[in-house]
Amino acid sequence: PTWLQVEQALSTVMNVDAQNQELDFDLNKMYRFMVEEFIEKTEPNLTALDLLKLTPYVGNQLKEVLPNPFADMMEVDTGKES
Repeated sequence: PTWLQVEQALSTVMNVDAQNQELDFDLNKMYRFMVEEFIEKTEPNLTALDLLKLTPYVGNQLKEVLPNPFADMMEVDTGKES
C-alpha cells in the first residue's frame, strides 16, 4: 500500500462529532478498509467478506503483515523513527 492508503485507513478509525465535542475510534472500520484495499490476491481466491470471516488466529496473522497505521503516530508522539 501507498502512504496515502495507510493514511486513509487511519482516517477511517476516527469519528469526530464537533457538535458534541466527541471523538470515537472504530478499529473494525479500519481493518475492513485495510482488507478491502490492501489485499490484492489470495490463494485460494477469497473475497474481502471471506477474509473478514476468518478465524481470530488467521486475523492476527493478517494484522502482522498489514501495515500498522498507528506506527507513524507513535513515532511522532515518542519522537522516534524506525
